[in-house]
Amino acid sequence: MMESISIVSLIQHAGFPIALTFYLLSRFEKRMENLEREVSQLRALLQGRKEG
Repeated sequence: MMESISIVSLIQHAGFPIALTFYLLSRFEKRMENLEREVSQLRALLQGRKEG
């Protein structure tokens, strides 16, 4: 019985930080995708200038 109480306590205490981590990682992923797209556009622009 003591083990189940400590497991429940651990889940309650770790639940919020885990949820917050997933939220922040999803926002970070979106920003990284935007950054990757911008870098690709910049690379294409610079290659166009180099060739032209």
